[in-house]
Amino acid sequence: MAALTVAGLLITMLISACAWQPYVVTRVARHFTGVRTRLHVITPSAPGLASYRGIEILPVANLLAAHAPATVQRYLQARIAKMLGSLHRQRVVVAVSESLLTTTDLAVPAPTLVVEALLDDFDPGSLPLRLGEMGFNHIAVTVRVRLRDLQSGSPLGAISVTTQDDRASGTTSGAIDRVADRIGDWIAKGYAR
Repeated sequence: MAALTVAGLLITMLISACAWQPYVVTRVARHFTGVRTRLHVITPSAPGLASYRGIEILPVANLLAAHAPATVQRYLQARIAKMLGSLHRQRVVVAVSESLLTTTDLAVPAPTLVVEALLDDFDPGSLPLRLGEMGFNHIAVTVRVRLRDLQSGSPLGAISVTTQDDRASGTTSGAIDRVADRIGDWIAKGYAR
């Protein structure tokens, strides 16, 4: 009986000793690959965005007013404006304060591209849970973007960008930066066609 108990303890120790190695490997791999960003095209962007000399950015609509703080909304707005401002020097980027109704006072060149962003999902996760790898612990940000012509109002494209960060070192600002980068890349590809 004692020999059986000792053998069981030895087998348990060997199995548990082997169990920590895959954990370490997956934890290290997740640190480098734990950031996933997905871009879903809702409506493909219209070819020939290059004809739009002006880019008008509407304020980010926060669909999660009770859940996502206003600082996240402002940061996302600033990052999108920065990404679109770096597209081309000859473009005029105008950030609008309230709605399309205020654009009549602004001197924007025709034709003008309107960029509307909606914050669909935001979860800052939990750092202690990320460190312990328990529960819903990742950072998640989803932003939907619609492009349309200012003069005609016709839709020119729409996407949904979701980023998820499972790393212990992940931050919400880093996730928002990745979302803004993907939005800027998608619009830049429309200008390149």
